[in-house]
Amino acid sequence: TNCLYFRKFKHVEIRNLTIRYCFYGFYPRECDKAVMESVKLTNCGSDGTVSNHDFSKNQQDQLAVWQSSSTVDGGACRIRDAKEVQVSNCMVNYNLRGLRLQDCGSDDNVSHVSNNKIYRNLESGIYLADGNYNGTGGCQNIMVSNNKIFECYNNGLLMIGGQNNQFIGNVVRRS
Repeated sequence: TNCLYFRKFKHVEIRNLTIRYCFYGFYPRECDKAVMESVKLTNCGSDGTVSNHDFSKNQQDQLAVWQSSSTVDGGACRIRDAKEVQVSNCMVNYNLRGLRLQDCGSDDNVSHVSNNKIYRNLESGIYLADGNYNGTGGCQNIMVSNNKIFECYNNGLLMIGGQNNQFIGNVVRRS
């Protein structure tokens, strides 16, 4: 199951902990504010088999991993429909998905995803998503800055839809 799932809370904040062995590690939904600081998320949505995460497989073999019992629908975090988001100083590794923000942010506040180390996830490192999956919605007013993203499959940084979002000073290697 999801480790920490919160729906329709005013303010959800987690700090200084490790989350592992679950679908999604942190999943706040329809909250005014979601904060995650200094959290380690590992083996969320993936059993963490190193050879599945180390770029040693070809595309066909990697697809077989994604469809196998080594993965389940989930990832480090999925923050959905939050008006303000702060994600900082987190370690995100050996998960199915990295940091996913979906339809988050507002014109009133700048949200931040900063100073995180994200590596060896089977899908995107940081993903600003549109819940409609067609680019007409998405995140707004989010600054993604100073993150280190290494060896994430699919994309290091991914944004579909959205407005007034910024990617500044991130390092992405082997994605």
